[in-house]
Amino acid sequence: MSKSELVRNYIKNEKWKEALREAKDFRIGVSKEQRSTMARAYECIVHGKFYESIGKNLDECIEAGKSVLMEVVA
Repeated sequence: MSKSELVRNYIKNEKWKEALREAKDFRIGVSKEQRSTMARAYECIVHGKFYESIGKNLDECIEAGKSVLMEVVA
């Protein structure tokens, strides 16, 4: 199973943390900005308190990452 297929499976099962963990390091067909958005979303899931403490809106960051993720693997 390729990484893209793995990510699609995670998305299908709404396992966003796992999907973002795998996809945040994609290089082919993904811009630096898209990678950064997915990485930030993953980090907000894993280290939410830190990102809240520096003024990030967790829901917005996570939703932005999910949106990029859907574009990337579509």
